Formats: sequence, C-alpha cells, structure tokens
Amino acid sequence: RLHPTPCPYDEVSTRALRHLSGVGHSVANTAKRAVVIVGSAVAFGEQMDRPKAVGCAIAIAGTFLYAIADDIPRLGGGTKRD
Repeated sequence: RLHPTPCPYDEVSTRALRHLSGVGHSVANTAKRAVVIVGSAVAFGEQMDRPKAVGCAIAIAGTFLYAIADDIPRLGGGTKRD
C-alpha cells in the first residue's frame, strides 16, 4: 500500500539527485551504506575484525560498481553500447 507522505529517505534521495550526476549520487549512496554499516557495528558493540571488514569492503565495492556499471565506459572515454 502506498503511503500519502513520501519516505524521508526517498525525499532526500530525490533532492540529492537534482543536484548531483548519476555517478555522484551513486558515490553518495555507497558512502551512506558504509556509514550505516560502521554506525550499526558501533551501536551494537560489534567487533569489526579483519574478516568482517573485508566482507563489508567487498559488499560496498560491489554495490558501487553495480551502481556505476553503465557509466564506466563513458568515464574511460569510450562510448556506451546499446
């Protein structure tokens, strides 16, 4: 069921997208994920030992690369394939 008022996250995300490029928005969204992961670990007193940190880094990097996959050819000077 749709709510009559927008979710605060969606509102902030839409406003940010108006001022950022798609890649910039993806970078900001990935940074948000990192902050949420680290903040949650601190809030719940979870130890961030090496395996957990590596897992988080892989997940964040994978999310970021997935988000900008369509823009990678343009960033390198190539053309985007249809």
